Amino acid sequence: MEKKSRVQYYDIIRVLAIGLVILGHCLGKWMLWDQPMDKTRTVIHVIYCFCPMCIGIFFMISGALLLKDKKNQSVRFVFTKRVPRVLVPALFWSVIYLIFYSAERFTQPISGTFIKRVFIPNAVNTVKNSLNTPWSSHLWFVYAMLAFYILLPILCTIIQNATKKQLEYILAVWFVAGCIVPLIGDFFPSIAMPNRGNINILSGYAGIFILGYYLDTYVKKISLPVCAGLFAAVMVFTVVFATKYINSGRGFPPVHHYYSPTVLAASGCVVLAVKELNTRKPLSEKTYSVITKLSAATFGTYFCHELVRILLQNRLISMGLSPYAVIAINFTATLIISFAAAYIALKIPYINYLFCGVKIIKK
Repeated sequence: MEKKSRVQYYDIIRVLAIGLVILGHCLGKWMLWDQPMDKTRTVIHVIYCFCPMCIGIFFMISGALLLKDKKNQSVRFVFTKRVPRVLVPALFWSVIYLIFYSAERFTQPISGTFIKRVFIPNAVNTVKNSLNTPWSSHLWFVYAMLAFYILLPILCTIIQNATKKQLEYILAVWFVAGCIVPLIGDFFPSIAMPNRGNINILSGYAGIFILGYYLDTYVKKISLPVCAGLFAAVMVFTVVFATKYINSGRGFPPVHHYYSPTVLAASGCVVLAVKELNTRKPLSEKTYSVITKLSAATFGTYFCHELVRILLQNRLISMGLSPYAVIAINFTATLIISFAAAYIALKIPYINYLFCGVKIIKK
């Protein structure tokens, strides 16, 4: 029963997170970080403030589920079962986006000239830069997941044999090195750590995965009013601070970084609140059946949604609609079309692995 409940609320959170990812990307066109905001962009930014937590949620889910599995201590298991599920669809979608972005920049019909003058040069440059630059900007997430999978056998061995106190020590060191130090560097560039020494080995997204495992393993019960109050306080601070920061012409607000304390706090509150609510009142069998189908399609949805979003957004903007209308229609349509495409792909042999990194779902 405990395992079923755990899977249930993480399925819910996974669906919620992909919704925030798509919403954030739909809002992105109007987020001009280096310019003061008018009324419309201020409203859009307030909504955007809820979106950065999506990555923290995804990483926490992955940490909670993968760091518990003893099979992940095996290097062979990870590289034969885990890594291909990310690498294969990543390569497939990288080629798709390479073709798409090349065609988007070339207004003439696809022809031999297009292939020779645009596609081949783009392909060569993209492959050259692929080790440090994703073929589509949103695919950076896949790079982070691959790095996590590569370290998974080591992390699993350490985490599963660590005591609670040792985990808290690891998280404390990571929080200082990976969250506080970069934040200080954002506000005081002259004393930023890269100018004094490199401590990247202590930072990075690995701490968020470990935090997800810790919250899932050791935080069994929470006070929902306290959690809601903390979330509200964090979001109010984020909105006020980020709005003033942007209007001062200082660029992208540090509170929106995925590793910032505010984003991590908001992500943790959402994970724990959904866990608590679902533990108190599990979903009905019928509702959960729908959620599991959506959850299974989230990875494929993540890969394909940017293609759908761009095509729809360009069309909607050309119709002269207001930013609010463009965002609302684009978000809704992208969400539905992307989920539908991923769900259909899951049913087709071989295509399901290329599209979503998942084999056929057996009924």
